[in-house]
Amino acid sequence: MERSRMAFPAVAAVLCTLFLIYPNRTALFAPDWIVFAFSTASVTLLALGAVLCFPHRLVAAARSLPAWLRAAFCLFALITLVHCIRHAGRYSVSEAASGFVYPAFPLFAYVFAPELRRALPPALSLLWCWNAVLSLLELLNGNLVLGGLAMNKNWNAALLLCCTPFALLTVSRCRNRAVRIAAWSVIALLTLILEIRCGSSGV
Repeated sequence: MERSRMAFPAVAAVLCTLFLIYPNRTALFAPDWIVFAFSTASVTLLALGAVLCFPHRLVAAARSLPAWLRAAFCLFALITLVHCIRHAGRYSVSEAASGFVYPAFPLFAYVFAPELRRALPPALSLLWCWNAVLSLLELLNGNLVLGGLAMNKNWNAALLLCCTPFALLTVSRCRNRAVRIAAWSVIALLTLILEIRCGSSGV
């Protein structure tokens, strides 16, 4: 029971580092500050470490998968391992660890599915808020295109659009109907304005 209680903090730690994996402008009033907080390799190793800390969950997850899916996952992980070994002379430890990001995160998400169902909506809502505030500051500053957290107009438009449903879902849990409708309206309107002003090639 105690180990199960520790699962949520482990998931929260991985989510926090995942949001800082790319260069982020973390200072609201100093948007030119660029911070590389975590690398792909460090977050991948953290996710794998979290999985290995709960071997009973890993075993249960593996047993619940169909045999063909277990075989496919193992083959995928093996191909990644062989690739890293073959190019060991050219890859640093960080680059080799980054190669495991694709098998590591589906495994992490499957093992910690109950915690992720609870953590993802509020986490992605906060990410929407953070990105929307930075994009709005860029807009008020007169920028022709809005790069947001991603510092790229196309990625920013996609990030805003993908996180908006989670922000709306989080707000829907508010019991006050007037506050709920007002928040929905603000989120939807602000997202629409920012999407248009991003200057994305896809809009």
